[in-house]
Amino acid sequence: MIHWEIDYADITTIPADPDGKKQHAVEMLNVIDRGTSILVDSVAADDYTAESTIFALTQTFLINGLPDTITLDRDPRFIGGWQGDDFPSAVMRFLLCLNISLDICPPRRPDLKPFVERVHRTIQEECIREHKPTTLEQAKDQLETYRFRYNTTRPHQGRACRNQPPYKAFPQLPTLPHLPHTIDPDAWLKSIHGRQFRRRVQSNGSIKIDNRSYYVGKTRRGHLVHLNVNANERTFRVSHGREVIKTIPIKGLYDEVLRFEDYFKLMLEEAKTEWRKTKRLVRERRLNWAA
Repeated sequence: MIHWEIDYADITTIPADPDGKKQHAVEMLNVIDRGTSILVDSVAADDYTAESTIFALTQTFLINGLPDTITLDRDPRFIGGWQGDDFPSAVMRFLLCLNISLDICPPRRPDLKPFVERVHRTIQEECIREHKPTTLEQAKDQLETYRFRYNTTRPHQGRACRNQPPYKAFPQLPTLPHLPHTIDPDAWLKSIHGRQFRRRVQSNGSIKIDNRSYYVGKTRRGHLVHLNVNANERTFRVSHGREVIKTIPIKGLYDEVLRFEDYFKLMLEEAKTEWRKTKRLVRERRLNWAA
């Protein structure tokens, strides 16, 4: 129960929006444990965004506790516009602040999350196509019933379960850490300690990281500068070549410990704002590819 895989999958029996305004009608967010093949959760929704993903995962954590690691793909709802040369997305920051390590699959490598890919197919064949839910409420009921059957009575042919249901193969499970009462909302910064960002100085002497401007100096305009993250001091060390130009505080940090409830609300708002920008970026990329 320490390493989970998560992913979305369409519930294909529920008709899509006739106006074509939504790419997915209803989806399920499946969460499965690598070590035991236990189906931790399978949650249907018709509005999965970065914001609702945080909400759904928090519900799962409340019931099951926190794993050490989560494997996920590069779905924009998980990683936003993050491509390694920017700060982590809201969902990523949320998980990192809960002390969960992230294993992000490279593009077009579903084989690196084999457990959740397999359970997608199993649920489609044994639940969705069998019962053919046509509404969100039907899908929720069927998935909850199937998850109980999958874990308690359905023989699992995976190597770990030895043709037994996961709960029978693993009758004693560890108690996972609970959601914390308080949280450091800047703890995610440790995950990028020492990372170097490259930016070209604009004509006004500034550069941008994570949609925030930092002034470097007009004498450096047009130059390529490097910014090294010091998570302990919460600063960037700005250098040009071998010369260190200046040290500047990283913007957008909270600099105080928050109650989890307050932090949760802040992250939902951040995810909502970020998702609007991500959708715009995704739309622009699709238009560029089509052209």
